[in-house]
Amino acid sequence: MNTGSNDSKALMNQARQWEEAKEYERAVECYLRVNKSNADSVKTMATAWSKAAELAIKFLDSDKAIDVATTAGPLLVEVGAHNAAAQLYMGVEMIR
Repeated sequence: MNTGSNDSKALMNQARQWEEAKEYERAVECYLRVNKSNADSVKTMATAWSKAAELAIKFLDSDKAIDVATTAGPLLVEVGAHNAAAQLYMGVEMIR
């Protein structure tokens, strides 16, 4: 296992801990820190970014959710996760 994989696993675990503690903004920030330099696969990145968006839409104010969508949406498209990006954009549109 490479160092990047360990880094992304640590970030994902930390994000889940924040989520369990109902510290959703911190969890979102942690999920968004997963990237090409620390993730072991595109699937890991897409999962982290989708989870960040899901939490933002459910638990953060609409401005923050839109900020997260503006960050995560293009990242999801970049790695080919078009369905996840579309779901994200539809979710943000519903909170407007």
